[in-house]
Amino acid sequence: MRLTQTDGKERRGTVTKKSGWISTIDFGSKYTKLVQGQCKDQRIKMEEYEIIPTPEDVFEDGMIVDPTKAVEFLKTIEKKIKGRDVRLLYTSSDIVLRIFEFPIMKEKELQEAVKFEMGVLLPEKTENYVIDYSPIEQVEKYDEAGKEYDQIRVQVIAVSKEAMHKYWNVFSSVGVKLSAIDVQPNVQIKFFTHPQRYIPLKKNEENLAIIDMGHRKTSVTMLEDRKIFLYRVIQKGSAEISNILSSVLDLNEEETEEWKKSNNLHFFTKEDQNIVEQQLTTEIIDSYEDFAREINQVIDFFNSMTKKKQVDKIFLTGGGSLLSQIAEQIEEYTGVKTVRVSELKKIAVKNMSGNPDVSLILDGFAAFLRRDS
Repeated sequence: MRLTQTDGKERRGTVTKKSGWISTIDFGSKYTKLVQGQCKDQRIKMEEYEIIPTPEDVFEDGMIVDPTKAVEFLKTIEKKIKGRDVRLLYTSSDIVLRIFEFPIMKEKELQEAVKFEMGVLLPEKTENYVIDYSPIEQVEKYDEAGKEYDQIRVQVIAVSKEAMHKYWNVFSSVGVKLSAIDVQPNVQIKFFTHPQRYIPLKKNEENLAIIDMGHRKTSVTMLEDRKIFLYRVIQKGSAEISNILSSVLDLNEEETEEWKKSNNLHFFTKEDQNIVEQQLTTEIIDSYEDFAREINQVIDFFNSMTKKKQVDKIFLTGGGSLLSQIAEQIEEYTGVKTVRVSELKKIAVKNMSGNPDVSLILDGFAAFLRRDS
């Protein structure tokens, strides 16, 4: 889904905009990611990026809850935007993604079929949503008599129209014209399955889980035969580990973040843990298991609905993917090979301060690609 702004006049910001540059913005509950660079002939060149603390009570589950504070925050970001092509990445449980199969039909009939199906599925009237669809593939089917017939498999995404309008208004109020709003599952599927092989996959790695573990929520994008199958958001994230550390060690939020940066749960691998470290290990492992259990529920559903009935590999991204032992715990619980995305191929980068940052800004890279790239 690419929602394109068609009204309003572009106003100049405080930074000279560079022709050919792309600026992608991803608002998170804890951090906002600004990635800037170029994409020419499917070759991505990242010029710079910044990870900016997000003020509290501005965004909730990817949606703007305080437009006034959002405008003030965006004013500070606008000063840093250098690209003329500004794209917003939208991640939220508000995103509804479904795959339908329809008989072969004309475009107008397909539009009506999609509208009807989503009208049954969505909790509100379809007029309250922006609905976008795209054909995935044509599939062969057989009726009870064994006669072959064709159907078309269609991906449909719907998001709240009100949520989109809030973003357009906030950006317009600070003089930034959005080129597009793209949703997380779309940018991920383009990136992971792109012919440029930014993330190399083995031949037998076809059914994939992409898990983006943020501060308060975790998104799960499932691919069958490297085509998108479902998207879910789990209301758990790395904040649960921060809460454990804060409670056991009696630290405030700022002290907890500093402790995490300097220690990174190193005591997990110690043989001679003290009493506090033992308590932390027990509580954190319990939290990991709760998280892995919810991930496994999504995987079980995926397996029950797909032909191969198995996931070949799990990819971890987001700030939570940096937590010590989280990948190992998910792999142990699900029985699926689990890796953190720490390296990208065929992307030229500048000012990259170590591999850990790759997992934090992966979606920002992915949003560089156009739908038809």
